[in-house]
Amino acid sequence: MIKINDRSINKNKGNNTIFISSKENKDKDKPKNTTYNSNNKFNMFSLAGCNMPELTSVQDMFRQTKYLQSINLSGCSMSKLKTIDRFFWEDNRNVISVPDQPNLTQFIATEWNAGEITSLSNFFYKGDRSESNDYLTSKFQDVYTPSGSGSTQVGYAALSKVDFSGAKFNKVSNIEGMFKNCPYITSISFEGAKFGNEVEFAYAFYHCFNLKNINLNITNADGNPVSVSTANNMFDFCPNLESISFQMNDNNDGLAYFNTAKSTNMRSMFYNCKKLDEPYYRYLDYSSCTNISNMLYATSYTNIDFSDLSFPRLTNMSNVFSYMNVIDISFRNCKMDVIETISNNIGRYHRLQI
Repeated sequence: MIKINDRSINKNKGNNTIFISSKENKDKDKPKNTTYNSNNKFNMFSLAGCNMPELTSVQDMFRQTKYLQSINLSGCSMSKLKTIDRFFWEDNRNVISVPDQPNLTQFIATEWNAGEITSLSNFFYKGDRSESNDYLTSKFQDVYTPSGSGSTQVGYAALSKVDFSGAKFNKVSNIEGMFKNCPYITSISFEGAKFGNEVEFAYAFYHCFNLKNINLNITNADGNPVSVSTANNMFDFCPNLESISFQMNDNNDGLAYFNTAKSTNMRSMFYNCKKLDEPYYRYLDYSSCTNISNMLYATSYTNIDFSDLSFPRLTNMSNVFSYMNVIDISFRNCKMDVIETISNNIGRYHRLQI
């Protein structure tokens, strides 16, 4: 266990970069200041409550820490942080070797001040699985390629819980693919977290096969709804997802609301989310959206109600209701001025209202 709590950590020998290790680097090809140890055996790492007012860069922080099970950054302040470079190191993101953190089960960072970083894209994603990789093929083939998923991509196999509640991501504008292919994760929370004004969410929770609940009650630094710039494939193939918590918005009659007014693409947003009961598709703003193809593909909704919603720029809604057992579908009083494609909606619905 490595634990550094309630301390103020300043510059280290004139360097604003923190490196975590237990012995000096023997690899001459690596940066001179970088130290690492392929046999690090600590299983818990905590910076909870730490203040790092001069830290600007984190590099190779958890490289080759194969015994690591838990990371805690709760209450840690990195107010000047600008770069998280290879936070979870992988030698080659296209040809994966043995994962550096195969036992990591939880990442807790409540009230973490992440300073000035702008992207968390692919944060927990490790790349494409190589067909020649015996380790992943033998250990995780069933996990990464469940029936119908067509997945050849790798996330964190053991990760089950992530909590960013109250975190300060004030400059973050991109979480695309952040949890891509984390097969065993069951719970993710961003409750009360602060983000930049506009954020990309495409593929954020893609192929999180065991994800059950997620809290996205987030705002910008001023407490206003975050604008979602991309939302396609956001929950694609999350077959066990049961609940999504969005921000409550007084301007939307007190209903939950996800500010997708600027999002042009919502394709496959809830693809194969078989356990959703609540009509989350109604909590979206389709003002700029042109594509909702495959949006509800293979979901378990039996009554679809798009009535009174506006789709002023929508051109493509192919396969929206494919492989569903829908009883009623309603587009009553909808605005669809420029719709071009309605195809292959082969769900077995009984009544359609337009």
